[in-house]
Amino acid sequence: MDKIIKKVLDLQKTLYQIDSRKIKKGDVFFALKGERTDGHVYLKDVAKRDAKLAIIDKSFKINEQSLDLELLRVENVLEFLQALAKEDLKKSKAKIIGVTGSSGKTTTKEFIYSLLKSEFKVSKTQKSYNSKAGLPIAILNMDKNVDFLVLEMAMDEVGEIEKLIKIAPPDIALITEIASFAGDLGSQDILAKAKKEIFLSEKTKIKLINKRLEKFKIFQDENYLSYSIEDKKADFYLEIENQTFYEKGKKYEIKELPFKETHLLENMLAAISICRLVNVNVSTPKGGSL
Repeated sequence: MDKIIKKVLDLQKTLYQIDSRKIKKGDVFFALKGERTDGHVYLKDVAKRDAKLAIIDKSFKINEQSLDLELLRVENVLEFLQALAKEDLKKSKAKIIGVTGSSGKTTTKEFIYSLLKSEFKVSKTQKSYNSKAGLPIAILNMDKNVDFLVLEMAMDEVGEIEKLIKIAPPDIALITEIASFAGDLGSQDILAKAKKEIFLSEKTKIKLINKRLEKFKIFQDENYLSYSIEDKKADFYLEIENQTFYEKGKKYEIKELPFKETHLLENMLAAISICRLVNVNVSTPKGGSL
């Protein structure tokens, strides 16, 4: 297995894809099975697009001679993709910032990236590549010779984020929100437990939550760092009316708030909190400054 992983990672100037429509000459394609479709169905299209390699299930039957495409058979394509990303990350010295939450995680990720890149080399997951397949693909394709990797992590079920942090254990982790509607999970408490999995790695030394989450018993087990636009007791507090930012009691006047919408200000505050925790002086997005 290790030799196969090394072989795939050693391919030169390669992009990794799970969407056959995005394949370009020299790319590697992972034939994943989804609820609606099966990547194996598109192998002929992938070959026509001049892919370098397709990774397929061992059990899939196909006449390889009829296909102008190198095939690599593995026991489980998704698990191989995840193992590949995990191994690829080992070569990076970047600090990993993991972001999850029922809402606001993509915007917060973008704010963190925007603020950090003024002083550091930073890479981020593109768009919403945050799932059990999307996150490893994003990791494989991003520049990892940087100071920080900002990774968005999402879940559909309990245990999914735990799997993601085994691929990319964060040094710093953030939970933005727990939705009032828990969907198939059944309850907010179960949803909160699932989101809290982002803190499970021993590598995670900085754990930040929206102060509102302290209402859940599961977030009362230790003193998490917190941010809020509502509660002055938070470690990082933004007083919107008076345009004042408080960092662990220390007061900073803000010359101009970049947004009127409270949800954007809250996401911005989360990003600023992360930056301050890694000792970065920040200017707020759109020109406002601290």
